[in-house]
Amino acid sequence: MKLPTRKMPWTDFESFPAREWLVTNGLGGYASGTVAGPSTRRYHGLLIAALPSPLGRTMMLNHCVEDLSMPDGSAVTLGLESEGAGQLRRGAGHLAEFRLEASLPVWRYEAGDQALEKRLVMSHLQNTTRVTYRLIDGAGPVTLTLRPTVHFRGHDQSVNVAHPERYILSASGDRFELMGGPDLPALRLTLRDRPSAFTLDARVMPEITFPIEASRGYDSKGSRWNPGFFRVETGPGRFGHAGRLDRALGGDRGPRRRRGRPRRGPPPIPTSLR
Repeated sequence: MKLPTRKMPWTDFESFPAREWLVTNGLGGYASGTVAGPSTRRYHGLLIAALPSPLGRTMMLNHCVEDLSMPDGSAVTLGLESEGAGQLRRGAGHLAEFRLEASLPVWRYEAGDQALEKRLVMSHLQNTTRVTYRLIDGAGPVTLTLRPTVHFRGHDQSVNVAHPERYILSASGDRFELMGGPDLPALRLTLRDRPSAFTLDARVMPEITFPIEASRGYDSKGSRWNPGFFRVETGPGRFGHAGRLDRALGGDRGPRRRRGRPRRGPPPIPTSLR
């Protein structure tokens, strides 16, 4: 079956951070961001979960820094990364294509003779985001390093609201759970399909600026916390990682909705592609 595909013209570097995507889960939860990578709004994140009242929409997984180590030992960052004062660094030349397939985002990165494809989906009626990576050109092997960053907060709260008093990371097999206090569910992080390793390297990431928040006069500087990084080596094939919200006793599918009862609309951010 041929999926409807929309490719974005890729000629104007300055417009990269202005182009945005959005994926939803049917509960009121969503993932969103800029095509190039950096967060420019408070609403940008990989997993904004729809949780029962009084929590509502909650930012649980903000971003993931993606570094690719090449067969010759060199390393590149796949997407643009934010630095202080709204500056962007690294990765600009490696995003070769962005497209929508069945309204879902697909990125293609090229570095040397290697080409990596990334896809993002959300599970229907679950607070789960799945990101898959596939080496589609080049013999490899390449090593992908994924550094997830978090700032647990309400999705409407300011980007400089205080972090939880502390984050607690626990591990069981290939599943890692991050807790931010007794009032929030655990964020589960897993990397599947390929042997991988997780390295503890907890740190507060450098403060970044959210340009759109600044342009509207809102608090625009905030930090994110990182528990460490995943590392996986691969050749041609497919592997991925998932961020998922769970209650202590099983999966959290978010708040139940009565049949026929209208649900609040999507958050005030752009549609899939503009």
